Amino acid sequence: MGDTLLVIASQINQGKGYIEKNNEMCISMAMVNLAAGKKAIDSCRHKTAYSYLETALSLLPDNHWSSNYDLSLQLTFMAAIAANSSFKCDESEILLKRIFEEGRSMKDKLPSHHLLVTSECLGVILTLT
Repeated sequence: MGDTLLVIASQINQGKGYIEKNNEMCISMAMVNLAAGKKAIDSCRHKTAYSYLETALSLLPDNHWSSNYDLSLQLTFMAAIAANSSFKCDESEILLKRIFEEGRSMKDKLPSHHLLVTSECLGVILTLT
């Protein structure tokens, strides 16, 4: 779909307020935003990706870690990647800590640990140069 997906997600997000009380629609919108976020990351548009992924997370119900675990894990990790790549290190760290708290297994948490260590190492290297 290319950039068409980003346009569709942006248009859908304009109507976000109309469906926020419908959990099923919110989950569908979150999935569209996840796809748009992935597409933006693939195109090296990390700030745009973060915006879509942040919107997707805001659409999830309060109990999303128990009711939509896989989606919550994927969205949170992708948002952490996009935030990290956009130099939003504090936001990335908050998202990763959420995964550490809510993750059910080490397998689920391991990519987040890797991202945290890698970004901290890069921060040290950039500070030294």
